[in-house]
Order: sequence, then C-alpha cells, then structure tokens
Amino acid sequence: MRFKALTLVASACVLLSGCAFSDANSDGYMKLKREECVPYARRVSDIQLYGDAHTWWNKAQGVYMRGNVPAPGAVLVLAKTSRLPRGHLAVVVDTIAPREIRVTHTNWGDDFMSRRLTYERVTIEDVSAANDWTSIRFWNHDHKAFGFPYKAYGFIYNHRPLGYGAMNPSGPQTMTVDMFGNMAPIVHPIVEAPRNIPQVPPNTNP
Repeated sequence: MRFKALTLVASACVLLSGCAFSDANSDGYMKLKREECVPYARRVSDIQLYGDAHTWWNKAQGVYMRGNVPAPGAVLVLAKTSRLPRGHLAVVVDTIAPREIRVTHTNWGDDFMSRRLTYERVTIEDVSAANDWTSIRFWNHDHKAFGFPYKAYGFIYNHRPLGYGAMNPSGPQTMTVDMFGNMAPIVHPIVEAPRNIPQVPPNTNP
C-alpha cells in the first residue's frame, strides 16, 4: 500500500509539474522511472563502457584517457565502499573553481523519491588533502549544504590514448586534458586506481 501511494504521488508530480527543483548549486527534475547512473553517464558522455560504476576506472585503462583534472564531458568515477557497493558515476558539466565543479547524474539518494531525481547540474567540491579529487562532496539540495565525503578514483575523458588500437594499447599515455577541456602534455603521471580504498562510515545524507 505504501509503495502504491508513493507511486501515485510520483506520477501526479511528474504529470502536473515535472517536480523540477532549483537552487544556487543544483537544478533538475524527477522521473517516474528510476534510471541507473551507469546508462545515464554512458548516454551523456558517450563513453562506451559497461558494468558496475566502480569498474569503469580499470576498464578505461588503455581505452580512454584518465586523470585527476576535471574537464567538461569527463566521467567522475566514485570508488566502491560500504555505502556505495557499486560505486557511482557523474558527468562533468563545467568547472567553477579549481576545487569546485558542476556535474550531472542520477540515481543518487537513499529513498524511493530521491533516487528518481535527475540532477542536470549540481555542485561538487574537492576536499582531498592532495587537491586531486580523490575525496569529494556533493551539494545536498534538501539540506542546502554539502554532504558526506566520498572517495573517488578520478576522471575518464572521452579521448583515446595515443597508440590506442596498436599492439600495446595499454602503453604509456602522453597526453591529458586540462581543466578547460583542452588536450595538453602530461606533467605528472596519470593517477592510477588506488589498490586499497578506505571504507567510509555510513551516513544518511548523500
């Protein structure tokens, strides 16, 4: 009965107003049917990877370029943790500041309604000690504040590495993407997926 009531509420919301929401750091809308973050990120970014969100990082090696600098169209890959057992994906929309970006994503929340929200634009801040986007916080529209820190591997860019398709497609990658989305020589090696991601304690606010 409770599920039916929630479904009716969601249906009415979609039909009457689309349940659009907006504030200084986020805007989006609600859909009646929940969409997983993986197919949404694949469609928006056109990065053709498959499988659970956290597996994209290793699957991108030698196929797409990776790094720790945000760029429009890049996919941010969140790590597998006790709170995110399958990880999560978000696509960069634009950069605001060296430690703030806007992303689009979906299926983010902890209940029936919030997981049906599609964020067309929401702010993320980098809170990592090394300023490398390995620890990030999402803006929480309901609480009007940044939420709990999440571990991230880095960004996957929709660019093939030099030598892709050759005998050794997983060889050295000699180019990267700067924060403005431009191709540039690598100054530091591309960050690799940490072997041991520390588990984060549960939190009720995404």
